[in-house]
Amino acid sequence: MIDSSQIGSSCLSLTHSFYTQKKKKKERKKKKKKKKKKKKKKKKKKKKKKKKKKRRQRELSGGGPGDDIEIRENLEGLKL
Repeated sequence: MIDSSQIGSSCLSLTHSFYTQKKKKKERKKKKKKKKKKKKKKKKKKKKKKKKKKRRQRELSGGGPGDDIEIRENLEGLKL
């Protein structure tokens, strides 16, 4: 026959394992979320760096955002 203390201990171990599994699952989820966030941040940083590099290259080649207006004015001056 099964002793009541055995039932209590087995029940206790079951609840313990259930809660530990739950805790581990939560930790895994948290870790995954953190990793995803880090990856997103890295991607954003890379994109920003690329944009900065492009802008710098454009400035060095002399093609700033205001150049279009200057070129247009020069062309109009040549036509007249």
